[in-house]
Amino acid sequence: GTIAAYPLVQEAVADILSETQAAVASTFYLAHLLDQLETGQGGEDTSAIYRLLVNVNKYLTSIRMTEMVHRAIEVLGGNGAIESFSVLPRLYRDAVVYESWEGTHNVLALQVLRDLGRYHLFAPFKTAMGQALAAVVQLKDEAALVTDSLRRTEVLLERLLVGTPRYAEAHARRAIEQIGVGAQAGLLILEAEWELNEGINSLKPEVIAHFLNRRLRPGYDPLEDEAYLPRLERLMAAT
Repeated sequence: GTIAAYPLVQEAVADILSETQAAVASTFYLAHLLDQLETGQGGEDTSAIYRLLVNVNKYLTSIRMTEMVHRAIEVLGGNGAIESFSVLPRLYRDAVVYESWEGTHNVLALQVLRDLGRYHLFAPFKTAMGQALAAVVQLKDEAALVTDSLRRTEVLLERLLVGTPRYAEAHARRAIEQIGVGAQAGLLILEAEWELNEGINSLKPEVIAHFLNRRLRPGYDPLEDEAYLPRLERLMAAT
């Protein structure tokens, strides 16, 4: 057989696949917001959501890119580090550069924190995402999980913004991570809902299950999930 049959390889590929689709969802959503703003179709709420997510997305996707390229190199073993074998070593170097380009992680996290306090950006984002998720029919449980996560994020932000500046700064990266993961999860669900409504044989529900379990579901333990290994096999087979 091939290494694709090994559970650890399947897990790595499932992680890479889910993070890649999450990053694509959030990045395309930002492009959509920018298009609305540049064509005069977006209002103050659109501007606020864009201002929040553009920094959150850069922070989160650059971190995930480095993590996932590293995972891909692991899958290939020693060959993964050889430039003549694959593009991964060059992508890994590019990923590290991208992490610090146009704002390091700490700078972006603190900028988001300042913007949240000064412009109250989270409320319009939470409202817009909440309304969109409330209309979801085929993935209602998943949508409810994201809605709950947005409430928890709101509580966290309120706690940070009423605390001392030093306290808020110490936990800024935790806040930006929660905002980003919640946004990506919600956007993946909205994409999957559309595909299912259109009759498309979509892989996204499987991707969403894996992403939510890894990033958002409180207390999730893959050791107790009988669907975990079959899901890994299906995600591997689809790549």
